[in-house]
Amino acid sequence: MISRLSLQTLLCLWVATQTIFAAKLSSSSGQGSYDPALAMDGKMDTRWSSNFSDDQWLLIEFEKTTAIAGLNIHWETAYGRDYNIEVRNEDNQWTTLSEVRTSDGGIDALYFGPQQCNALRLKGLRRGTGWGYSIWEIELLGLDKQRTVQATSSTDGTSPNHVMDGRKETFWQPAKTDSETSVLEIISPQPIETGGMRIEWADDYACPCSIQYFSENNQWETLVNKKEGVSAIEDVFFKTITTRKLRLNFPSSDKPVRIAEIQLKQPSESWTPERHFEMLSQRLPDGLFPGWLRREQTFWTVTGLPGSFNESLLDEYGKVESGLRNFSVTPALLINNELISAKSFDCTQTLVNGWMPIPSVQWKNQHLTVDITANTIEPDTTVVLYKLKNTSLKEIDLSLLFAVRPLPINPPWQHGGFSAIQRMAWTPQENTLSINDVKAISLYPKPDFVSLHAQTQEADAIDITEQLVNRKTQSNSISSQEGLACAGMRYDYFLEPGQSKTLLAVYPNTDSSHVDIPANSESLFQTEMKKSISNWSALIDNWQIDLPNQKLVDLVRSNLAYLCINADGPATQPGSRNYNSSWIRDGAISATAMMRFGLFEQGQNYLNWFTDLIKEDGFVPFLVETNTGEMAWFARSWHEHDSFGQYAFLVRQATELADDDAIAEHSWPKVKAAMKHMEALRTQRLTEEYKGTVYEGILPESNSHEGYFPAKHSYWDDFFALKGIQDAQALALRLGHTDEANWLASFENDFRQSLLTSIQRVRERDKLEIIPGCAELGDFDPTSTSIAIMTADERDTLPQDALKNSYDRYVSESRHRVSQPLGTRSTYTPYEVRNISALIRMGRPEDAIMLVDYFLDDAVRPTGWNHMAEVVHGDLRTPSYIGDMPHTWVGAGLINAIRDMLVYEERDALFLAAAIPPDWLKTGISVKNLQTWWGPVSYDLKESSNGQALLKLRYTRKPPNGFIVPKDIKLVIQSNTTTRTDN
Repeated sequence: MISRLSLQTLLCLWVATQTIFAAKLSSSSGQGSYDPALAMDGKMDTRWSSNFSDDQWLLIEFEKTTAIAGLNIHWETAYGRDYNIEVRNEDNQWTTLSEVRTSDGGIDALYFGPQQCNALRLKGLRRGTGWGYSIWEIELLGLDKQRTVQATSSTDGTSPNHVMDGRKETFWQPAKTDSETSVLEIISPQPIETGGMRIEWADDYACPCSIQYFSENNQWETLVNKKEGVSAIEDVFFKTITTRKLRLNFPSSDKPVRIAEIQLKQPSESWTPERHFEMLSQRLPDGLFPGWLRREQTFWTVTGLPGSFNESLLDEYGKVESGLRNFSVTPALLINNELISAKSFDCTQTLVNGWMPIPSVQWKNQHLTVDITANTIEPDTTVVLYKLKNTSLKEIDLSLLFAVRPLPINPPWQHGGFSAIQRMAWTPQENTLSINDVKAISLYPKPDFVSLHAQTQEADAIDITEQLVNRKTQSNSISSQEGLACAGMRYDYFLEPGQSKTLLAVYPNTDSSHVDIPANSESLFQTEMKKSISNWSALIDNWQIDLPNQKLVDLVRSNLAYLCINADGPATQPGSRNYNSSWIRDGAISATAMMRFGLFEQGQNYLNWFTDLIKEDGFVPFLVETNTGEMAWFARSWHEHDSFGQYAFLVRQATELADDDAIAEHSWPKVKAAMKHMEALRTQRLTEEYKGTVYEGILPESNSHEGYFPAKHSYWDDFFALKGIQDAQALALRLGHTDEANWLASFENDFRQSLLTSIQRVRERDKLEIIPGCAELGDFDPTSTSIAIMTADERDTLPQDALKNSYDRYVSESRHRVSQPLGTRSTYTPYEVRNISALIRMGRPEDAIMLVDYFLDDAVRPTGWNHMAEVVHGDLRTPSYIGDMPHTWVGAGLINAIRDMLVYEERDALFLAAAIPPDWLKTGISVKNLQTWWGPVSYDLKESSNGQALLKLRYTRKPPNGFIVPKDIKLVIQSNTTTRTDN
């Protein structure tokens, strides 16, 4: 529920204006450090921030009727994408002055002309990120900032003033005259400093014009010669200028000029290389550039070799980002002299055999298909096959274009964005393009035409695709100081009905990569495809699961493959771009997931590599740079205390799954040292200072939980600590270290009591019915609490009422979320897949199955590529952080959750078929050669003719506490490969 805050009086004097505004501010949410008054306190280091929902508002009520002409909104990172600015008059009637749509954050400079009002309201409609609305400062413009607009002519019913009245329904249109040029002039009583303007056209096209300013030399100077475009909204950027006059000159044209709104931009929004391409992307058809230039989220997947340090990306429309060279290649078509992108087709995404990490994108319409398939081969080279096929009954004359630009697929809100290309060279003899003096792409066969184009800050901005259309080029070698070098290749085809054409693009991922291309390049691709299929099958196909829902099996296989690809050498990593470092947090869970499905070498190599990084004093680094093994520089000021328990957990899992004491022997000195280090950490909270507090006897505050900055006493750390102590104790017993096992048993009992006492104290303090996530906040965080259930097996020791209440609430909220239409659901992280594992262990299979169905439906984007990002937004296209795709710690959690549905180890027993949808029993399921702590198991489960579900089990070794199946399933023990039978 949104609650209204009490009104607070504020006298705000913004130093940049000459008007004093006495006002009181209130809001739908936000208090304390994010109070609404902070949005008009004259400071740029304080801010108002709202709850995380779209329907938020900020109200400014003036002490008396006030005249305002506009306002500047200085957004923090969490900005409003769509919102209205409304004013209230003396009759208490609200009027909308500005309807802002597709804002890009930063500073929104809104001008609507003089208005008398007693209140102003920002009404949020749609957030630009997954957070709320957050404003550093609002600068109100008084009458001293009033502007006038004049024009050479206007048609009846329109006025030049309409372009700055804040209303989209009004517009200016010049009268039809014999004059060659129509002029619209903006005049300010004071000098304006600006770096661009947003033009909102009243039609779905943008007219060409030149934009000029009146300079210090008392003459008009041209800033931009803007060409005709296809967008109703255009952002135009230029160098920062100071002037009192701006004008737009429109040449004579058959198309009428109709402008609904013009808003001038702040100096901070002036021309940059990135904004240069943003202008081009708005002027040209949608889809010809990476989606982030239009503030649109696009999804992608990865292609690479297991353990390689370089991976390429393929986005959902067929754009390629090669290795870490930070350029992208965009395919497009030219048909009847019209540029056509993937967005003019139906686009689908697939993987070879439904799961192998060899991704494809297909464009399809009623006349044509374009298939784009990417595969990475030895020696570390990505090859992409493009196939065009005429599916119509008529001939098609077309051109296939490739645009190579300094624009990665990974967007700026993910630490991507523009990446400079200073030099380009095309070598015709080798069909090869070099970028920044490194071979970047080779094409087979040779293109019909190649264009190299160095963009500049000059007024006439033209894109490389336009160069290709007009067959214009500069030379075979270009340079650009601003890093704006681009290249284009053109293939001209005449396709008979049913005819196909193919071409191959080769991207070397390392400087030493080299592939000999035969005359028939497609045959090379197909040969290498067979090799890749064989290699992936050999790596991941040593087990078999048959389910009525094949998608679950494909998800397991794909995410195991993605784990191998995202790994750099022996180091597992969550991703290839944003997360190309190694966390033991991710690594322990990921390596365990791999070993559970037979990838012992990969899991154990990671364990051995990380063991060597642990210091003699037992400090377990939580985040290391893969190429150096050193702590990541940006995390050296952090503290994370979950790493000690995670390391011991991984050692135990590797030892038990391989049934190999040598693994435990090798790692034991570091395990013991880690437990000693963790014990010393705990003593920091056993002093008199903490006695009787919620912090007594638990681990110190840390940043292990990503939501806790600044650091908090996270129970996440403590649950992992308990698990680590338990696993270290089991390893000690296995190795015969009785004294250490006794010490660890005492440590475990003492620590558990401190943890449970802390939880109870927080519950009493905050009157909680649930288990809190951390001691400071008493927050609801079941995804964190699930570590206590799925990993640490503490469900019997935790307060039972709080445990039940926590997951009842989570399931209730999840079912509500499931009921909401796609596109309206809230933002969440698919780390929640670990709740599936917790619910299974708590005996709630129906709830677990509901979550599985939800994540498959909502979080796997695009569904054909079988992976999830780190963050899922209800609106698929929200331009906000999503993490890597695939994000393989999320993927590892999904692998483990699906395995838990079928088999999991706990309390020296093996649990079988713990979360099987009832409708599967009629069709039946089969599990073959699935690795467990007691060797591989296989079983068949199906409902018999009399309605009894029978599970026929074959196993290697019997667990100490046997096999456990749901009460409505009958267990039938069959002989294993050694013909041993248990009854």
